[in-house]
Amino acid sequence: MKNLLAIAAFAVALPLSNPAHAYIKCDAKADAKKKKKCEKKMAKSLAKMRANQTPIKPADVGSEFAYLDAKLFESDDWFLGYKASGMKDIDAVSKKVATAKGVIRLTRYAAYVNKTDKKAAQKLGGKLMPRLKNMQQELDGITQELNKVDPSKYT
Repeated sequence: MKNLLAIAAFAVALPLSNPAHAYIKCDAKADAKKKKKCEKKMAKSLAKMRANQTPIKPADVGSEFAYLDAKLFESDDWFLGYKASGMKDIDAVSKKVATAKGVIRLTRYAAYVNKTDKKAAQKLGGKLMPRLKNMQQELDGITQELNKVDPSKYT
C-alpha cells in the first residue's frame, strides 16, 4: 500500500515540475507550438551567449549580493556575462557595464522571487534600493571611464 501511495504521489508531482529546458519567459505561452518555438529560440540564444561571454557572479555586482548563489548569472533564465576582448581598458569597462546590468537583472530576479518567497525578495530589494538610487551616477562613471580610453592604442 505504501508503495502504491509513493508511486501515486510521484505521478502527481511529475507533471508539476518544469523540465530542464523550460524558460520563465516561455512559460506564459499557452499555445504548445509557440512555447516550443520560444524554448528553441531561447536555447539557441543562450548557447550563443555562453560561447562568447564570461558569466559574472552576484558578488561582482556588489559584496552585499555575495550571499546569493554564485552561479545565479550562469543559469538559463538569468544568464549575464561580458565579452573579454583582451584589451585591458575595454575589458574593465565591459565588466563594469555587466555589473550595472547585473543590478537590473537582480531587480527582475527579486520580482520573480517575490512570487514565492516574499521575505527573500524583501531582503534582496533592501540591498538593491541604494544601488538603484545611485544608478545614474554609476552609469555616468562608466561613461567617463570609457571616454578616458585612448582608441589610438588599439588601431
